[in-house]
Amino acid sequence: MNVTPLPPESPFEISKLKLYLQQHPEASSQLAIDHFIDFLTLVQEYKKLQARYDLLELQYSESILSSLIESP
Repeated sequence: MNVTPLPPESPFEISKLKLYLQQHPEASSQLAIDHFIDFLTLVQEYKKLQARYDLLELQYSESILSSLIESP
């Protein structure tokens, strides 16, 4: 699987976010919660895709085995 990594955030963007969070500490907890919710959503999607992949892999293995048994 060829996955392109996300580009790293620029130091300017990080500094800007740190400054904002220092000036608005109440926003930092909400931002953390939002990121955690996003993370949980990704975990759920990953688990669904992994289950689908496992099923496809099993079906493929069974079809290969079946074709080997049926061939003379």
